Amino acid sequence: MSIFDFIKTFATPIFGLIGVFVGSKLSAKREIKLQKEFLSRKLRIEKYQEFSLDLSDFIREGATSLSRMVDLIKGEITHKEFRQLNDSSQAEAIRICRRLMVNQWFIPDEYRDRYEKVYDNYNVIFEGFHEPDTPKRNFKDHEITYEAIKRDIESFLTIAVNVYEDLNNELKKELEGLK
Repeated sequence: MSIFDFIKTFATPIFGLIGVFVGSKLSAKREIKLQKEFLSRKLRIEKYQEFSLDLSDFIREGATSLSRMVDLIKGEITHKEFRQLNDSSQAEAIRICRRLMVNQWFIPDEYRDRYEKVYDNYNVIFEGFHEPDTPKRNFKDHEITYEAIKRDIESFLTIAVNVYEDLNNELKKELEGLK
């Protein structure tokens, strides 16, 4: 047997093994890339869902605060009752806001920028209705009237609902990307 025949005999299996090795490495890299992409998409979907749920709760809390102010103005609840309800509402809003802040880094900046001003509404309600006689004022008198607060809250609610709808559209796109 010549050296040439010897090389031919072993070359085919060696090239086959090299091909299998290279193919498995490429396949593994591709699989890892697909897994990373899938996990990234899954995380974004989960965070969009959490953020949307928290934003929905925040919207409800804002609307509830507005209705409590109306109840106070109409005399349906006392100032003491309003303060108790408002304290509870403030605590809930803070809790929701903290959850929103945790997840906001997964949300596109354009959505985050649109809802961040909302917490000022709670401060205005506090100063205008919860503690109207506070000596230390952060807002001007015309900023803490019912009409001004109502306008701000309604503006926030509109913005928040738009963000909520836009995020749900983003969520749909992400889910469609999984197909």
